[in-house]
Amino acid sequence: FGSSPLGSEHFLPQVCQRTIQQKSARWAELTMCSAGQDCCPKPLRVLLVGGDMHSHVIAVAKLALWLADAGHDVTFALPGEAATTLAAKEVRGSSVKVVQAGCSAIVKQPNAHGSVESGSWGAMFSALQKSIMRSVEEMELQLDPIHEPLCKLMQELKPDVVVHNHATRSPAGDAAEKFGLPVVNFVHLPYDPALFLGYESTWRYPKMIPFFPHVGAYSASADLSWHQRCWQWLDAQATRRSWAAVSQRMQGLRQKRGLPPAPNDWASYAARHPSVVLGGPPFGPPAPVPPLTVVVGEVERDPSALPGQLLEWLGATGPEGVIFISMGTGMTITPAEAREIARGLGRETAASGGPRLLWALRQKQQEELRDVLLEELGEPELVRSDSDVEDEHPSLLFLDGAVRVEHFAPQYSLLMSGHVKLFLTHAGFGAFTEAMRSGVPMLCYPGGFDQEHNTARAIDAGCGVRAPAGLVNVGAVARECLASAPLQEAAARAQRQLRVAGGGGAAAVCAIERFAAMGREDAAALRPTLAAAAARDTPATGKSAGSTFAAVASSLMSLVLVLTVTGIMAHLGPGEGELS
Repeated sequence: FGSSPLGSEHFLPQVCQRTIQQKSARWAELTMCSAGQDCCPKPLRVLLVGGDMHSHVIAVAKLALWLADAGHDVTFALPGEAATTLAAKEVRGSSVKVVQAGCSAIVKQPNAHGSVESGSWGAMFSALQKSIMRSVEEMELQLDPIHEPLCKLMQELKPDVVVHNHATRSPAGDAAEKFGLPVVNFVHLPYDPALFLGYESTWRYPKMIPFFPHVGAYSASADLSWHQRCWQWLDAQATRRSWAAVSQRMQGLRQKRGLPPAPNDWASYAARHPSVVLGGPPFGPPAPVPPLTVVVGEVERDPSALPGQLLEWLGATGPEGVIFISMGTGMTITPAEAREIARGLGRETAASGGPRLLWALRQKQQEELRDVLLEELGEPELVRSDSDVEDEHPSLLFLDGAVRVEHFAPQYSLLMSGHVKLFLTHAGFGAFTEAMRSGVPMLCYPGGFDQEHNTARAIDAGCGVRAPAGLVNVGAVARECLASAPLQEAAARAQRQLRVAGGGGAAAVCAIERFAAMGREDAAALRPTLAAAAARDTPATGKSAGSTFAAVASSLMSLVLVLTVTGIMAHLGPGEGELS
């Protein structure tokens, strides 16, 4: 996963180039340390900042534990009571200190939606009305209230380095800039070269967050058709312009915080600040990486022990094992989809001598789907956990124990247990990583954001299959997967590849230690150049409420050309209106 043959300087945004070169040289010097040499002679005071999305808290908590295990003094700051409560649970028993840094204004998580078909015209028009980039902008704006609490926390703690996740780069990165503190951007998403190097030279690579949803489903291993290449190029132009419009509007936050203008798109930020990023092979194809970015694969920890009653139930499954379903913390299952699961994987598979079914279904969803579950599976047996938590919701056992529904299931521990033979998942990157690390084949049912990209990469690797639209006949598809020797072999192969790739949590800690050693020696020189750099390098965009539409207007003209020249209507799915 090395540098580009053209040289990293070919891809870097032309902003603060001297500063970038100085930091790159310092990084090269530090990375020449031998394996036995200590590049971090004393423990660091690390301020780790995460967002309030459930999946973000879990991902950043893993890094917090790695840093604490390395002997560093870690303070984990998050917005809101719910996030801090979850974080405290995730790092329980460690030296990590969890603190609340204000509250975000987010009232609905951006991934709280049902699954969509990325190749449909409906998904296309939804993207034109409101792009993913605009959703990211809204999330950053809603996290603005945590900026001032983070400033106070930095004054109090005087950390040696601030490590923020990708969702908090605006409030946390700006706060660190005020105090001249070293910053590391922790991106717990699959590495996408376009986000770190810009779109002009990387448009042929798979896109983790595309503008047009169907482009995210393109294969990286197969030769794409020329009309798909046209779509890739068009997607890069629309994405670049959309990010530029977002960056321009975000300048208002920097002004309010007393900071000079600065290019704030992903690539410009990555050019100025070091990043530790997940992903890379085998999660995707090799791609160029800029000098201040380290791709580490994953930061998973050893799995925790399974609860006694659940372990006993798993032990009774026999060689058939279980099919495990978990759709993450945000995706909502419809009654029709739940019926397909209950019938196809419950009655027709688990209760008919096949693998048992273990279904992680949030309590709210259990209540919403109660009638469907009763109609398809009958009355459940309620089983209380062997935990001492009084208000814990019971497990539901249907069809003489063949189907088990849990409001929460320890996903990674289950996948690593050896009992799971197939994983029906929304293909969020956390679930994708845990399945790959466990060698469990995936039946992917993506809902949006990076999930289409992850599904495509699982299919490329041969360890995943896309679930049918609406989960129609999912039972038959699952049985085909269970009988597929190539699918099982590919999952085992991906597991072996991941063991030797990236470096994992230890590599992430090492990179943060060395980035902290770089310090912000050039911070004083950096700030005066930002205003001029922003004026020179940030594309001009409209400032009105309709600036997003204006920013992609020329790309939409290109879209008309693509639709006409490539005969896109000929590639519509029969009766379904799908793009290819």
